[in-house]
Amino acid sequence: MRLLLTGPPGIGKTTACIKLAQLVGPDAQGFYTEEVKVGGQRTGFDIVTLDGDKTKRGILARKNSRVKGPKVGAYTVHVEDFETIALPCLKNINSSVLIIDEIGKMESYSNKFKIAIRKVFNEFEGVIIATIPKPSANPLPLVEEVKSFPNTEIITVSVQNRDSLPQEMLDKVNESKS
Repeated sequence: MRLLLTGPPGIGKTTACIKLAQLVGPDAQGFYTEEVKVGGQRTGFDIVTLDGDKTKRGILARKNSRVKGPKVGAYTVHVEDFETIALPCLKNINSSVLIIDEIGKMESYSNKFKIAIRKVFNEFEGVIIATIPKPSANPLPLVEEVKSFPNTEIITVSVQNRDSLPQEMLDKVNESKS
């Protein structure tokens, strides 16, 4: 089963993934992205693994970065740092639930990530929970690809459902195991 969470930025997709990971416990593996703020202003995004007490953190993107890399708006994507953290999460899967937050524009600058996502969606037999950007006039090819995989459900996160979503997803995960 593949559950893809979509919705506008800030609606609660990442929060739902983190809460689901807490509910699933050590049987959840993967990563999430987290805003980095300085003085109340967003300065970038980090990538954080779901490894319990062995959590790793790296830079996904920063404003005013000295690193050369692709730009998304005011942010420079730190492709190498992202790959160092994200790729191991997608290769050595020893759980039944894989959380991927997110399959988006910044992440798509990594060709290695795109290859790993395709492999995981084709071969992983457990449950994949991933976040994708809200539908747009210029959809990302990788997002369109993962949406087309069999046994994929797209869930739009809203103010009305975001608090109940982690438990609903846990119920789906448990149903898929039986």
